[in-house]
Amino acid sequence: MSAKNHKAKKNHKKVKQEAEVEHVNPVAEEVKAEEAAPTDDMATEEAAPIRADFPYSDVVRTYVPDAMAVADKVLMDWKTEGSFMNLGIENQYANMAVALGLQNAKKLEKKLEEKGVLPIVRMGFEVLKNKVNKQK
Repeated sequence: MSAKNHKAKKNHKKVKQEAEVEHVNPVAEEVKAEEAAPTDDMATEEAAPIRADFPYSDVVRTYVPDAMAVADKVLMDWKTEGSFMNLGIENQYANMAVALGLQNAKKLEKKLEEKGVLPIVRMGFEVLKNKVNKQK
């Protein structure tokens, strides 16, 4: 593949990604992020804390604050396309293994998003959620 074709293909992917409508991740729907109001300034966006918030998260945060700090860092890196390298795990080999696993998961999510699989799954999740709510 020539450099020109590669650059054109890469540019096409970038334009395609920008054109896609942002969807809510079903897992992230349960783990709601508390964010500050979005601004145009990237420095402010990076400084805005994102916290994992789910039922009884305050109890979990009380008993295992280190694990929740790592979860918050993972959530922040996931949303900001981070590298997952500085998660706060003391063992450097464990930190590297977790970072590689999360990077691979993020790549897989992007591929599924490009192929249109995730929007279908999200729609199915919403239909199922509505059926459960109707039965209540």
